[in-house]
Amino acid sequence: MTDQIAAETDGEIYDVLDQAEDDELAPIVEILVTSPYTYLKYSRAYQRYNPNHSVYRNQISEEICRLGLFVTASSTAPTGTLSGSRPSYAVLLAAVCKKIGIPVTGLAWHEMESVFINMFLRQHLLTVGTEDRPGLIASAAAAAGSAVSGVFSSEAWQPLASTLVHIAFLRGAMAGCGRLTGILARGKTIVPAQRGEPENSVIVTGDDGTPALALAAIPENIAEGWTFMKPDGRTLSKLTPFMEALQPFFSAPQLLSGKNVYSSRLPLSYSDKVGAFVGAAKGNQGMMPLHQVTAIGLSGPTVFLTAAAAIAQQQQMQRIEKALDDIKVMLTDVSRFQQEERRAELTSSISYFNQVARAVLSGELVPEVLNRIEDREGELIKIYLHLVKDLRVAMEALRAVKKETLAPSKYIKALQNAQAVVARLYDDILLCLRARACGFQLMCAYPGREAGKKARYEAICEAIRPFLPSGEVTVELDRMIRDKLQTMSSYENKAVLLTGESLLFDGVGKSDHAIMSAITASLSPEAQSEDSVVIDFQIDAGQIVGVRLGSAGK
Repeated sequence: MTDQIAAETDGEIYDVLDQAEDDELAPIVEILVTSPYTYLKYSRAYQRYNPNHSVYRNQISEEICRLGLFVTASSTAPTGTLSGSRPSYAVLLAAVCKKIGIPVTGLAWHEMESVFINMFLRQHLLTVGTEDRPGLIASAAAAAGSAVSGVFSSEAWQPLASTLVHIAFLRGAMAGCGRLTGILARGKTIVPAQRGEPENSVIVTGDDGTPALALAAIPENIAEGWTFMKPDGRTLSKLTPFMEALQPFFSAPQLLSGKNVYSSRLPLSYSDKVGAFVGAAKGNQGMMPLHQVTAIGLSGPTVFLTAAAAIAQQQQMQRIEKALDDIKVMLTDVSRFQQEERRAELTSSISYFNQVARAVLSGELVPEVLNRIEDREGELIKIYLHLVKDLRVAMEALRAVKKETLAPSKYIKALQNAQAVVARLYDDILLCLRARACGFQLMCAYPGREAGKKARYEAICEAIRPFLPSGEVTVELDRMIRDKLQTMSSYENKAVLLTGESLLFDGVGKSDHAIMSAITASLSPEAQSEDSVVIDFQIDAGQIVGVRLGSAGK
């Protein structure tokens, strides 16, 4: 085992399969019991409990590790001998990749996993819905098993390679939804992290039994990875009555027992009488419209919503400042494929947003500034449309690269160059959309025009949609890359294209998160949530030291 792998992970297959359910274990068990090189089908646990596979997870893990020990017993450097030690997940991945011929030297274990699983997928997992992924994985597992088999290879490699494909998929999915923690949760995930739900909540109801507020302590494993904002003086002043309202629900030991995380949720409903979303709780002031909540000290849901508004304003300021800083860094590497006037317009738009951001967010809402922001949006839309057109041309150029017309080395180089042009245009489109998101955040600081804000929000969402992993442009690009892979026999050459595609997907995911979190947070509370407003907060020694606005699903 290489020093790098040994240093990076002690994670084992047990750590993944211990969290798997019966239906997730079923395809792994099927591979093992149909192979003549495994003994699982003869075990008492399998015969007694099948198909309740979760009852004998340890036996399943042990069988896979035994396969790993068996097929790599005579292995030497660079993978290292495994005899006498139980192989980690990373070591098994390295051994299988080496046997197939997939280049993984110098890669971290999660990068190795990504290359391995992508090598045998008919299309990238993120381009399909969750319901279609198990079928893709089953096909990839069969392909990996076939790739590792051969005249001079033990047939025991086949079930090992196939099961590792399933385990790689499960690891990514489990890490994404919070079911897996520790070393093996640190790599790339296949699905975005979900908020999770606490098991128990205190539900406060009104006189008529309508739920008014839910309060729950959040277990450490659910809150792991959450990012809290330290409230400034203004936000703390708005949180004080909120905290006072909650104190009856805490015991003294709870408040003083170190840093704890809690979540509070206020149900919302739409009032035809008021003509707005309102808190579901009833107080002396009646149903309170969200957009009219400006003061503290009122009864009912108003204290909660005032606190939420203060948190949202501070978060919005921080998000815009960070977004502008990020974009300024990105502008230093604006694509050489852009025409000079586009680059100048994009640069000037970002510079203007940066110039007016603090003044606008501090309350200096000058109408002329709003008009300039609107003008910038129009120019950014023009740049976006030009870039989309350029991307189409670049994708056709990639499609036009044919193996029959070029020598092998020139063919790979031509594909790399064409793929690089496409990736760069993706970066430019997403940068343009991030600039539009900044303009939208500033626009939302001005009161009123809610219908216009909603329309702008939807327009930005529609503009980014084709370039998301499951969007039609990205799906088409992925299909094109997979078609090119079919023309190659060298796993090393395939890995080059797949690495480029992985980088593109990573960039798309990060930009999507940055854009959507920015524009969604800028909308008024009633536009952000269909059924509730959520405040998550940290309490340390009786004081709120961290806050964030959550949602029902994140």
